Amino acid sequence: MGTGQYTLEPAKPIDVHFPSTIWETPEVVGSLKDLVYLILEQVNGRDYHVVDRAQSWCEMTGINYFRFNPLLSNVISLNEIDDRILLGMVCDTRKMIASRLDELCKVANLLLGNE
Repeated sequence: MGTGQYTLEPAKPIDVHFPSTIWETPEVVGSLKDLVYLILEQVNGRDYHVVDRAQSWCEMTGINYFRFNPLLSNVISLNEIDDRILLGMVCDTRKMIASRLDELCKVANLLLGNE
């Protein structure tokens, strides 16, 4: 079960260099911040090539692989309390469940030992 995934956003160009003047310092600090964010995203990779690799390993070894991770329409904070935003997340999740009901039934049958 996933925590939801967001749509892809284009990455900003990252230009890290030693500032030649003091006026370039904020720009370089911003680029360093973007670089750190990019590195953290790759280290904590929860989507894309990391998922593809896990799925390939499971298929190669004959293990069933299921991933239920709805595509969320908004970025939602972990401590979100706004009911309207949370209800939107529930709707996104219900849409994903309805579209993948056959996979959910297969998981249920595997867990119940019926398959």
